[in-house]
Amino acid sequence: MMELLRNIFRFYKEGFSGMTWGRSLWILIMVKLVFLFLIMRLFFFRPAMEGLSEDEKVEVVVERLTAP
Repeated sequence: MMELLRNIFRFYKEGFSGMTWGRSLWILIMVKLVFLFLIMRLFFFRPAMEGLSEDEKVEVVVERLTAP
């Protein structure tokens, strides 16, 4: 099992070290993912129950779970 993991790690290590354009593309992909998951979440997708007390949150969850 350990030999298999070493071979897989070696395969990816050699593949990524030999990249020229691929490394730039992976950096671009990572920047886009950070943008999508962090920046857009902060500005566009606010939590639905923001500003409610704990009791109000419990009531909302119970209503949504038991609604027909």
